Amino acid sequence: MVNFSSWVPGLTTNSLDGTEQLPIVDAGVNGKVTTGTIGAFASSHYDYIPQQQILPAAYVSGNTATGYAANTWYDCATGPLTTNIAADTFTLSQQHGLSDGNIVYFTGLQSTTGVSNGTSAAGPYYYVRDSTTTSSTAFKVALTNGGAAINLGGTSSTTVNAWTIGPSITLTTGTSAMIRIGAIIYTFTQTGPQYNFMAFNISGATTRTLSGQPYNGNSYSVPFLGGAPATFNMSAWYPVTGLTAGVNTFTCKYAANATGLTPNYAQRFISGVSLG
Repeated sequence: MVNFSSWVPGLTTNSLDGTEQLPIVDAGVNGKVTTGTIGAFASSHYDYIPQQQILPAAYVSGNTATGYAANTWYDCATGPLTTNIAADTFTLSQQHGLSDGNIVYFTGLQSTTGVSNGTSAAGPYYYVRDSTTTSSTAFKVALTNGGAAINLGGTSSTTVNAWTIGPSITLTTGTSAMIRIGAIIYTFTQTGPQYNFMAFNISGATTRTLSGQPYNGNSYSVPFLGGAPATFNMSAWYPVTGLTAGVNTFTCKYAANATGLTPNYAQRFISGVSLG
């Protein structure tokens, strides 16, 4: 049994039931837990999405008590995009930040054909190509990585979002694991407090799906709070217990609670290791 209480700051018991909300103990992707030793982390796994993406305002809950409690967790998106039928491209008014090989799914397609709206769980998924550089404003998509560009038809759609899933890691675990998540988030002027969250779902041998109010209702959320323009670079470690032993996947999700807010996330990462 792992002795969590010997090295997790502020933890006074070694009995974890998966409901604990640990404090943020470091900032930045190069930080580390500041007390104790984590010798098992030599076998950790890591996933990283560098590009800056948004949680579109239409997917942000209101900052009333009712709206806040009804928060839903999402992926991050690039948008709003416009489809250029003649060029078979998706175009943003600024740098899209995507790279060839990125996997995306779409929402907001109206009368454009050749691609379809999708969901995080079921797709359909597409591979980015012809992104040129991450500073470009246009890209194409294919059905396979490096495959032929899809020919777009119909008429232009102007409110399209291209969503990326994750980052995520898949571990063969026992009944416990240690997971670290973090990101840089940019907040903007907003009446009242802005709460922006990053957390993770678990799937595979174990199923745990985020739902409801993130600040009090979920064990594994990193909260970013701002009431004025600001940039936060934060991360946290979370012990996850009560897992079903086997292959488990940990996938990052996002939520925010200020009406009209469009939070921007960049340099999102997740790492972790099985603790037996």
